[in-house]
Amino acid sequence: MMVRRFTFLLTVALVLMLSLSVIAHDVVDGLSNPRGIAYDAEGNLYIVEAGNGGGLTAPGPFGPTEFGATGGVTRVAP
Repeated sequence: MMVRRFTFLLTVALVLMLSLSVIAHDVVDGLSNPRGIAYDAEGNLYIVEAGNGGGLTAPGPFGPTEFGATGGVTRVAP
């Protein structure tokens, strides 16, 4: 009896898990190497961007590497 109940519950759980579809939506585009996100109390979304380098170039192990102060924080209002 216990095995039958467990099998039924497991079957129901699997059907529920497999029937739920997950859909991802784009919230913001045009970001430059996003690295982290946070929300504030008003529901604003803050996205930390690493940037894409700058005008300075240095030799690197895989070729020239650009660096500079191009990072930033983007706020997305609800």
